[in-house]
Amino acid sequence: LPDNRANCVIIFPPKTDADALFDSCARFIKTQRLLYEDTYVLFDAFLSQGGLNEITEHTARLVGNPVMVIDKSYKVLSFSKDIATDDFQWNDNISRKYCSYEYTSMFSDIDDIKNSRKINEPFFSGCIVSHYRHCISRLCAGKECVGYLLSIEACEPFSDRSVSLLQVASRLIAKIIS
Repeated sequence: LPDNRANCVIIFPPKTDADALFDSCARFIKTQRLLYEDTYVLFDAFLSQGGLNEITEHTARLVGNPVMVIDKSYKVLSFSKDIATDDFQWNDNISRKYCSYEYTSMFSDIDDIKNSRKINEPFFSGCIVSHYRHCISRLCAGKECVGYLLSIEACEPFSDRSVSLLQVASRLIAKIIS
């Protein structure tokens, strides 16, 4: 619109259900508001300089699933303690403080990791040694990958909102560890 104060008129077909349209718009606005509120929590944790562990815990609570941060040599830098899982491989990596050779080999074999197609976009992957779906976000400092933010779908199904939060968290965590 040329003038920000100008009214915008949208014409809908006569058969448009106004109540359904209103409900749909209300759901969209509520979803966006919740995403902004959760993003604020992550930014607040980042700006308060509480550190990697604090932002990892906030991220796990917001997405409702365990979260782990690993560097590019597959060393575990941080993981959520408040939200845990019974996944053997996940817990084994945490107890060792680094990812096993088998896990690293499987991880490096994921097409999205090999191809590095969309640097800042989380992607999903299965895992041979785990029955949970993984959401993986690259931690990028400029164009260099400095690690990964991992989450597994152990407690809550991944949603568009949780993926968006993982994307925001990955950008903040990359700044912390780079």
